[in-house]
Amino acid sequence: MPVDLTTGLPIARNLHGVIGFGNSRFYHHPLPILGVLWMVNEHVRIEAIYPEPAVVFTLSATRSLRLGGELTYGGFSLDGPTRRAVVEYESYRVGAVWSAEWRPGLKLEIGAGVETERSFDFFREPRRVHRGGVGYLKLGASFSR
Repeated sequence: MPVDLTTGLPIARNLHGVIGFGNSRFYHHPLPILGVLWMVNEHVRIEAIYPEPAVVFTLSATRSLRLGGELTYGGFSLDGPTRRAVVEYESYRVGAVWSAEWRPGLKLEIGAGVETERSFDFFREPRRVHRGGVGYLKLGASFSR
């Protein structure tokens, strides 16, 4: 089960620090989360936070546009014919995501960009696979009460 533990620390009126980490059973190393969030004005927010920096434009009370990076990652156990292997996957994408609240509690997202790096680390074996440079399209919906 992955765990992300983060907290915000107020620095000034429109400036906040962010610190934390992400980890899971099959991750090779914990992932640090560190940076600052600056509320430039009511419509622009700069998130200088590793590993997902972004500039977020609030277009209205229900719509926003996010330009920035996104890290997806996971650790998995693979059962092979002779032994069990562990692999860690990570992908870093850069792009834009438009999101809107279509109805109260229903949020829709559409995004596109380029996956700059994708890697698979078989960290108990001397193998590591790197790829990247492929485009992506992201569609999403979430419901909350």
